[in-house]
Amino acid sequence: MIHRLAVLLVIWVCASEQAAPPPAPLPLGPAREIAAGVRHYRLTDGSLVDTGGPIVVHALRLDASLVDLTTDLALGDRQGRGTVADAVRRRGAIAGINAGFFNLANGDPAGPLRIDGALVSHSTLTRGAAAILHRRGRVAVRVDRVWVGLALELLGPGRRMTVPLNGVDTTRTFGGLMVYTPRYGATTGTGQTGTEWILEHKAGDGPRASYRVVSRAQGNSTIPARGLVLSHGGAPPASLAGLTIGRSVRIVERWAPASGRHADDWRAADDVVNGAGLLVRDGKAVGEWVEERLAESFLGRHPRTIIGADRAGDVWLVTVDGRQPGYSLGMTLLETQRLALSLGLVEALNLDGGGSTTMVVGSDVVNRPSDALGPRSVSDVLLVLPRPVPQPRAGR
Repeated sequence: MIHRLAVLLVIWVCASEQAAPPPAPLPLGPAREIAAGVRHYRLTDGSLVDTGGPIVVHALRLDASLVDLTTDLALGDRQGRGTVADAVRRRGAIAGINAGFFNLANGDPAGPLRIDGALVSHSTLTRGAAAILHRRGRVAVRVDRVWVGLALELLGPGRRMTVPLNGVDTTRTFGGLMVYTPRYGATTGTGQTGTEWILEHKAGDGPRASYRVVSRAQGNSTIPARGLVLSHGGAPPASLAGLTIGRSVRIVERWAPASGRHADDWRAADDVVNGAGLLVRDGKAVGEWVEERLAESFLGRHPRTIIGADRAGDVWLVTVDGRQPGYSLGMTLLETQRLALSLGLVEALNLDGGGSTTMVVGSDVVNRPSDALGPRSVSDVLLVLPRPVPQPRAGR
């Protein structure tokens, strides 16, 4: 798939599609029971694509009350690239699929990514993303186009102030202020031409965590296992003069969904994964993708990966094989949207696809990835996990 999505603006309004009635529900046929609450469907209905096929779709339907769903880096504790199968094996997951877009060279996620409450990557582009929430013993999925802003807030005595952050766990730019987490690696890998502040965890977790400045260096600092490193390219500006040893700080996340709805869900989500091509939101098909600045070629026929949820609250993970004439052609983004509607999805997002499209069930890759060398190594994954068994209270 195209990992560095071009900024070519494409005005592509599907007014006729919006006016047409929604597609008929798709006959799913028999399901293979993978585990309690996990059903696997294989669909080959040629009418799903305008060319009449061939097409092969794999879909996992998850009972949101019986299993858990989480994001993870493909390598687990650090950034880089690994296969979906290895990630499934490492976590003992029931199943897994590839997730967000990334830089092919180093596995750097290309959009918002939150894992277990910790922000691993962000982007100032307003593009599709999916939030995974846990409510009353159920998994819920929310999709929207979101903008994520980051800022450093200086706490403690004196005047509180905030300074914009330019990135998290990515290459430092000259004049930019970056934050590095333990998932980036052992060190920041930066040169000696900047200024870095090493922060140790002080209190709280996730977005509410606070940190204390314990030392200062020029570059390539060791990232504390329970802390962060702030790194500025070049001489620090006056706005960072208050970043002294002993000062308390926190990282502020600002989530702005384009719809203006459910902002609290995005702030509270345990996991967030990035995508490109919002398909269905709040039960309505998205009529155009101009806001996401997608390249025209991206709208064409490719292997696809989808996350979504239906009206009953079941979560769906879907892969569409492609680029394999005689076996499966792939789908355009519009056909992918119709597939989501045919499955009854009221929330649906197009994730990374192309050669990245991979679905693993147990120890098996059940789809047919399009790369000639086999399943591609990816940056991050979505994993289906057994729901933890509640522990009895003490004394009972």
